[in-house]
Amino acid sequence: MNLPLMIRQVRGASMEPSLPAGKYVFAIRRVRPKSGQIVIVLHNNVEKIKRINEVDGAHVFLLGDNPAESNDSRDFGLVLSNTIIATVIWPRRNLASSL
Repeated sequence: MNLPLMIRQVRGASMEPSLPAGKYVFAIRRVRPKSGQIVIVLHNNVEKIKRINEVDGAHVFLLGDNPAESNDSRDFGLVLSNTIIATVIWPRRNLASSL
């Protein structure tokens, strides 16, 4: 069953200081990518939590908040927006802006 709400734990330091390693996030399954959103993306069969830096049609450019520790679009290029499986809604300063 595909529930609309996902809970994931942040692994690694790529999203620090926004999301430190070990922090749990809540995400909803939907794909309407916008710049600035933190998303869960499936890349090479691995879930990654990244921030959308830019949306270019059906492609997105993803960045970690900690560039020195992040493997992101600077390394693997643009990804298809349909590889985004969820948008992080918590923790979030402004929940309404993520919907």
